[in-house]
Amino acid sequence: MDIFLLVMIGALGIMLIITSIYLLAYYCHPDDSEFGAGTLCKIFVVLGLGIAWGQILLLPLDVSNSRGTGGGIRMDTVYKIVYISIAVFAFIILPLLTAIYESDPDDTCVKRLMGTFCFFITTLVIVCLAFLIFYALAHTAKVPVSPIGCYISGLTDSDSEDYENDIKKSNDNTVSSESEMKIDVSFPIFAIGFLCFISYFLFILFGGIGLFALPLDMIYSFCSRPKKLDKGTIEQMKKEIVETAADLKELALKVKKLEEEGADKKMFFSKEKREYNELFNKLKVGYSCLTDEYDLINIQDLISGKTILEAYISLFVGIICLIVTGVWIFQIVVYVMLKSNGKSLFQGINVLLVFLTENNVSFVAIGIFSVMCMYLLICTMKGNLKFGVRFFILGSIHPMKKNKTYMNSILFNISLIMIASVSVNQFCLKAFNEYAASTDFDIIFTSQVQYLGFFLFFDKYHIFEYALCAIIVISLVYLIITGPSDSKNMKKVLYKTQAEEANKEASKPKEGQMIELADKSQENA
Repeated sequence: MDIFLLVMIGALGIMLIITSIYLLAYYCHPDDSEFGAGTLCKIFVVLGLGIAWGQILLLPLDVSNSRGTGGGIRMDTVYKIVYISIAVFAFIILPLLTAIYESDPDDTCVKRLMGTFCFFITTLVIVCLAFLIFYALAHTAKVPVSPIGCYISGLTDSDSEDYENDIKKSNDNTVSSESEMKIDVSFPIFAIGFLCFISYFLFILFGGIGLFALPLDMIYSFCSRPKKLDKGTIEQMKKEIVETAADLKELALKVKKLEEEGADKKMFFSKEKREYNELFNKLKVGYSCLTDEYDLINIQDLISGKTILEAYISLFVGIICLIVTGVWIFQIVVYVMLKSNGKSLFQGINVLLVFLTENNVSFVAIGIFSVMCMYLLICTMKGNLKFGVRFFILGSIHPMKKNKTYMNSILFNISLIMIASVSVNQFCLKAFNEYAASTDFDIIFTSQVQYLGFFLFFDKYHIFEYALCAIIVISLVYLIITGPSDSKNMKKVLYKTQAEEANKEASKPKEGQMIELADKSQENA
């Protein structure tokens, strides 16, 4: 086995576990910081992040293994274990831990256990039924084949006729008139494919946002670095904070009233539930903006040379990330998108990776490949956090903020990251297929998964790739227009609203009234 590869993967694995623990400590709310508070949740958060990071490292190991320097590991078995573990974590374990964490502490231990057990059984049944039903309906892969004719001499007429009949009978059982060979895939392979299909929707959204959000946020962080404010500005900010707090209090009273009326327990699609979710999400975002403004005032005495140095480091790292994002965009456009008759017109970065491998510096190629894969996952994680804060109206939000994130929000985001990470590997395989060809992962996807019924249409017409490019362009334009302030648009979403009657007379005044808070860019501390 390649010693360099072994050392590199081991070092990266240890570093990523330490990073996972650091991220948990960085975001965790002080109320959950004690050892006994959600200890089980914290353990599984670190394990979940470790699995998400680790499965990205499997592909470089697989590449090395396919070239005879990976130790002869059965990577197909490893992939099955890892991806089934991700499914169990994301759909069963983490939602179960969320239910345990959110259970009422005032209830008796027996009642909490019973409620959690019922939730666990319900979740398990739903997940298993979903996988089994889809497996029963779509477990057949339709692999295209090219029939090749063969002339055999030296046979008698009767022998030739019997032979042709045997061939025809055999072809009728395996190859359809459309030159497709039907293969029944095993349940583990189907589970990987189905999980990857679900994952692609999250990856396209989060990865498309994160590819530019990660570098631009670092650069914007430098642009909006903490600065000393004059006394007049501070007094004006304090006045705005008081006004904002009053508006939030009024909004909170409306949310409380809706809770007393039972709106929070209505069905998701009901009018009362939608109104409650919208007001509650606005309340959370408004509170987040308010605390940011308050913190900005409090740090005035703490601004020092160290703070300025951190801002310049953020600028440098942001520029490096912007370059890597540019490389990814180049590879997606020239290799994944530009195709003719199913073949890529340009090889892109594959040329460099193959060249390094053929000239006995494969460890450099593996290092570059690992960095590209890991960067794409980091962008996906960034996109998840960015989407959760900026596009909150689409659903309940779980913003991740330093020392202000409760464990249920962390568990929710880790679930999304784990699911989205599955398609990151598959997309890396597609983007660097010339380099990663003949790996076990390549065989699993190119010979079985991509020909499953639910995957075939999206892969044939490159739906995922076009959608990813569209999200990248939209997010880039949006991030450039909105600039460095997350709160710039958030502050405009606080409303004084009440439920309007469906058949209200036109002459009556509207009950809802917009509250537009100060449109002032937040300086990120």
